[in-house]
Amino acid sequence: MEVSFDGGWQKRGTGWNYNSNTGHASLIGKETGKVLQFSLRSKSCQICALHQSKNHTIPVHECSKNWDGSSKAMEPDMAISMARELEETGCAIDVIHGDNDSTTTSRLKAVFPSIEKKDDSNHTQKGITSKLYKLSHKYKVLKQPNVISYIGRCFMYAIKECQTKEPESLRKSLDIIVPHLYGDHSLCASEDATWCSYQKNPSQFRYRSLPQGKPLTCPSLQTDLKAIVNSQKDRAACLTNLGSTQANENFNFIVSTKAPKNKSFGSSKSLTGRISASVLQKNEGHKYLEKVNKAVGLSPGEFTFRMALKIAAKRKLQKAKQISLQAKRKRLLKKILKSRKEATKEIHEGVTYYQAAELHQDEELTQTTEIPNRLTLPENAFTYVVFDTETTGRGRNSDILQIAAGNDFNVYAQPRCEISEQASAVNMLRYDRGTNTMFHRGIPVLSKPIQEALLDFIEYLKKVPQPILVGHNACNFDIPIVCNRMSEFKLFSEFSSHVFGFVDTLKISKRIFQKCDVGNYKQENLVSKLTNCTYQAHDAKEDVRVLTTLFTEKIEKEVLDEDLFHISFHDVKKRYDEILQQKFMSLAAVTKLARNGVSPLHLRLAHNRNSGLKLLLTDLHIRLTNKNLTSVISFLEKEE
Repeated sequence: MEVSFDGGWQKRGTGWNYNSNTGHASLIGKETGKVLQFSLRSKSCQICALHQSKNHTIPVHECSKNWDGSSKAMEPDMAISMARELEETGCAIDVIHGDNDSTTTSRLKAVFPSIEKKDDSNHTQKGITSKLYKLSHKYKVLKQPNVISYIGRCFMYAIKECQTKEPESLRKSLDIIVPHLYGDHSLCASEDATWCSYQKNPSQFRYRSLPQGKPLTCPSLQTDLKAIVNSQKDRAACLTNLGSTQANENFNFIVSTKAPKNKSFGSSKSLTGRISASVLQKNEGHKYLEKVNKAVGLSPGEFTFRMALKIAAKRKLQKAKQISLQAKRKRLLKKILKSRKEATKEIHEGVTYYQAAELHQDEELTQTTEIPNRLTLPENAFTYVVFDTETTGRGRNSDILQIAAGNDFNVYAQPRCEISEQASAVNMLRYDRGTNTMFHRGIPVLSKPIQEALLDFIEYLKKVPQPILVGHNACNFDIPIVCNRMSEFKLFSEFSSHVFGFVDTLKISKRIFQKCDVGNYKQENLVSKLTNCTYQAHDAKEDVRVLTTLFTEKIEKEVLDEDLFHISFHDVKKRYDEILQQKFMSLAAVTKLARNGVSPLHLRLAHNRNSGLKLLLTDLHIRLTNKNLTSVISFLEKEE
């Protein structure tokens, strides 16, 4: 017979720390996929331990203890035991599939010299990728998503194509891998490299899983990859005839559901019953429950019968789907997308988990600065806060005279400079320095120093859940003025921590209203054309009142993620001046980055984190040509 063999412990172990009290193993037939034999080893017995602790005579009982050796020695002992039991029944093993994690094969052959061993294909692939992961500590390119998995697939493509062929054919196929990864496809035309699609369309060929779709370039990495290839070439005789222990892995999973590793069942016969039930489920499906009940003279139960049929039908359908080519491609695509998403999140977050990270002195590992995520409208409760300001002039460095927001916030601020005649004529505000009195339309109003007014505004926003500021022409006027004054009084950090972002109704209006329908996009005109409100313009409180009506009735439902701006938009955008001057990025790309609050410092961090700049830009929906991307990277490295 040709069988597959694998064992498992009931306790998790890592490195050299394998000290489980119990272990099990199974032999599964290649043709039927059913468990032919299983075995269990246990170091303890609950009944024996209880009586020994009390110095009592141990009574006659069915003892669960049948092993005194180490946990690691359980697996080869169980393999020999099961092989002997099968031979005694007249079913000798000719070929056995197994991994290379233990000395099972050498010990089996000492007892059964005629047995042939086939290596497990899954463990072969894991062995290759584990070597690549070790190299990733040395080469950043291997840390990028999908690179290691792609190189591992190239190895397995070469190995799988040479199954049942001569070892020399496999050695030639393995020699193709490294040149292929480095852009040399001269050997890919051979019949041993049908997995390479370069020959089908050389002009359109791109490496989908390598950075920027280009071949690898690092010479030292090339040397290390050749060393991995040579190690596999030395094993070519074993790799040309691989087996599989996938059925055993599936059986081990079934056992883990009935005997979880976080609980101990090995000190009694309970574990034997649980593993026996796993064998029945593997061989008979879930209908084994009905058969067991019948065998012991119990009613099978209609509910049990129906549930077993339902689960069996579901599993049959799932199995048919899983083995289809379409399902395999879907799983691979899903795996690629998941790893890419995970890598993108890690770039945003910085290093959060690493073995002995607290002790590691590498700057890259201790860097915890987070890169802002793509700014989108909150899924949870948030509040639009309509606001407006009146100022001493038209410039962004003007002093604030009045801030109004929502339904009940309105505060006048004492200016530190003269109010320009044009501004006073528009907002009807005047300030008498002799009496420290502010007048609105000739009527005295209560006013405060500007710092107190700003603090009052922050306190008002604190009471609002996730406030999004809404203003007409706020992006070009109100927001820069408010942010400048907040920064001047060292209040910007506090202010920004309580504001989710802002939207500009002027920009949204230009997108959703045709100019031929509204004439122009001034607030007075839009209010007149689209609502029934009348008001005195250029009074912040009145402007907020009518803009609230306009926004609620006509604009709010049209707000998109792209209309939301980070509160630091203008400050961040200034930092891209040199990049814009040298034309490494377009104004649209810089605006999108600044809208999300992503500064050149964040781009540099992304580049230093596993060369993840392109991943970050893709996540922010920004596309750069390869030439511009290279220029930006050079600029960031120079700036650092």
